[in-house]
Amino acid sequence: MTGTPTAAIAVSTRESGMALVPASLAVLFVRRSGYPCTSATLRSWVRRGHITRQPGGYDLAEITVYLRQHATRTEKLDKSINNCNASSRATLPTSPQRCAGPALNRDGRG
Repeated sequence: MTGTPTAAIAVSTRESGMALVPASLAVLFVRRSGYPCTSATLRSWVRRGHITRQPGGYDLAEITVYLRQHATRTEKLDKSINNCNASSRATLPTSPQRCAGPALNRDGRG
């Protein structure tokens, strides 16, 4: 995109179909979507490159895309962890076993 920042914002807004909103409304949007969020969260997402901050605020469409990607990654990770836990449960003994090592105090000494 070329031109002034205002022109870039207008093009971005037209492409996404949503207006730019201030951080307070973006935080409210994310919270209503079911995710814990503060203005510091938004700043960290910008710093990490997940979303962009424009002079007029945040693009809710861009935030929505990021939240969907995050949810998809989280679901895949949860499935992977559940599969790992299920396979390890199959190999665990059914009765509790005591540790064969010496009992240690809080400071790590016997």
